[in-house]
Amino acid sequence: MADQESIQPFKEFQDSIQSASHDTFRLHSDARIEGKETFEEMRSYLLTLYEGVEVPHSFLESGGHIVDCIPAEQQPSLRNSGLKPLPPPPEPTPSESTYSGLPAFAAKNSEPPQPQLRPDYRDRFGNQMWCPAGTIPMIRTTLQQLSTHDTLHTFLHGSRRLQDSEASGAVPRTATGVGSKRYATAKQDIDNLGGFSNINIWKPQVLGNQAIMSQQWYQTPQQPFLTFQSVECGYQIGGGPPFDAFPRLFVYYTKRGYQPNSGGYNLVRPGFEYLTGATSVLGGALTASQSGGNQFDYQMGFSLTGGAWWFWFNGEWIGYYRTSLFDGGRLASSAGVAAFGGESTWFGTFPPIGSGAFPTAGFGKAAYQRNVTVTPVGSSTQVVANLVPGPQFPSCFNTVIANNSPSTWGTFFLFGGPGGIQC
Repeated sequence: MADQESIQPFKEFQDSIQSASHDTFRLHSDARIEGKETFEEMRSYLLTLYEGVEVPHSFLESGGHIVDCIPAEQQPSLRNSGLKPLPPPPEPTPSESTYSGLPAFAAKNSEPPQPQLRPDYRDRFGNQMWCPAGTIPMIRTTLQQLSTHDTLHTFLHGSRRLQDSEASGAVPRTATGVGSKRYATAKQDIDNLGGFSNINIWKPQVLGNQAIMSQQWYQTPQQPFLTFQSVECGYQIGGGPPFDAFPRLFVYYTKRGYQPNSGGYNLVRPGFEYLTGATSVLGGALTASQSGGNQFDYQMGFSLTGGAWWFWFNGEWIGYYRTSLFDGGRLASSAGVAAFGGESTWFGTFPPIGSGAFPTAGFGKAAYQRNVTVTPVGSSTQVVANLVPGPQFPSCFNTVIANNSPSTWGTFFLFGGPGGIQC
């Protein structure tokens, strides 16, 4: 992490997994491993994740995580699979983010974010923050990170493991006690092939195992006997490693609710396939906005085309989820809901969503998503015409929507709130 004195060479890191023991890791002050059997499951997981992997270059991303550059064919979804990479989608791509012609309340203090990786960037050790041709960036997963979780499942699914009885963040079921969730969302029930929005980035404080997200969901509709499936993207803060106090980019998919072995974040399980040459790191830290100061947002989203849900981020296609992952379920052909907004996970209290300010605080203080678009089945990508709020928790979180505004922000919404106990 950020206080480390050097980057452990990858081969040495692999050897350390081989020789690791439960007796050593259970003594760490932040260890939560349930027992020796669980530890061995975690160790076996890492040995499989990195089996046969070669790393020609490593560096630290801006938030302090180690990034290993691995050959594209050795990433978890392609190694020993016999699959060939898919070609990127053809034009048209989503429109570039624009900071001109903003609504009156947002006429200043907006800046385009810089890419996470560039050949001329260097980490604090002098390592080039860029991956060689033919490789992809992969955040290093360590046993120390895993040992802060009670089970492997809690690491792979994070706060989502607590949603097994919920359909999604878009239309949540109310719950009480540990693991409850609250939301500030906007959605449209529509058969779709994905969509896009610019997500405003903030960095409020989270404590312990609290987790907050600002994101998009493309998911199955809530219908009886329909298995919940989704593709999701956005940023998360907290919830335990690999997430921490930084807003970190994520993609996620599930083909069977939030059950074990049904999906996962980023590259921690086979599913997402990275393109080479990407200027972004899944799991990498994003630039946060300042209250009353510069505002940063990143355009992102999914497009179902060419047999895959393609992920677009900050001006480029990053990679994709093949539709075959969904075993002939709803997301093998389309989604039924497009939803946008924030999520807060209870651990003693609900942490803030967005900036922690209510929408009434206005631009520069409240979080937003803008240029919200959707691609209806059988049509082209278009501005979402009828966003409606998800369930409201007015004492803690709220959403204010502007459909089809007469500005370059199109459909947008302000959302968030401070959280608390009585939500």
